[in-house]
Amino acid sequence: MLTTISVLQSMIPVSRFNKGEAGKIFDELSRDKTKIVVKNNVPVAVILSPEEYTRLVELNEDNMLLAEAAIRISHANPSDYISEADFIKTIGLTESDIANCEEVEIE
Repeated sequence: MLTTISVLQSMIPVSRFNKGEAGKIFDELSRDKTKIVVKNNVPVAVILSPEEYTRLVELNEDNMLLAEAAIRISHANPSDYISEADFIKTIGLTESDIANCEEVEIE
C-alpha cells in the first residue's frame, strides 16, 4: 500500500530522463515498484514494474469476478443452489475421490 511518504519518494522529475538517467530509474523500479513522473510539479505519468502491473491487473480481474458473483447471487433464487455434497454425488464422485486427487491450478 502506498503511503504519503512512499508516494513522495516515488515522484521523479521528467528532467531525469533528459539527463540520461532512464536506466537508473528503471533499475529503481525493481525496488520501488512504482514511479510517478512529474513535469512542472504536476504528475504526468506513472511507471510500474512488470510485477506491480501484473499484480494490479490480477487484482482488477479478481474484483470484476467478485462483482459479477455478487450480482448473480443477488438475482438468484436460493432454490437454484445445491450443496457441495449433492453436486459431488451428481457427477459420480465420492469425498475420497476428491481427497485423493492432486492439486490443479485453474487460471
